Amino acid sequence: KATRGNKESMRDVMFRSYKDAVVKMVEAIDVDLPSINPLFTNELVAEYYANNVTFVVLKWIDMDMKVPSDKVVELFQTMFITSIEGFL
Repeated sequence: KATRGNKESMRDVMFRSYKDAVVKMVEAIDVDLPSINPLFTNELVAEYYANNVTFVVLKWIDMDMKVPSDKVVELFQTMFITSIEGFL
């Protein structure tokens, strides 16, 4: 298993990667998010999803990746699509 220090560095790398990807996805939706709520910015949405994905992946790793990766991807797709539709 990864040590605490390794997990924290891995978490930071994962978070940045996911955040960058989500910012691009949110920008592609082309909705004026702050008009919905002033706090609702691309940056906030990206950080929200990056934190969620990072948390789930780290938990999956802690569980020795016993759940098949396609099920993890399915969970992400369901979580993202369901919650982003609720925002919009």
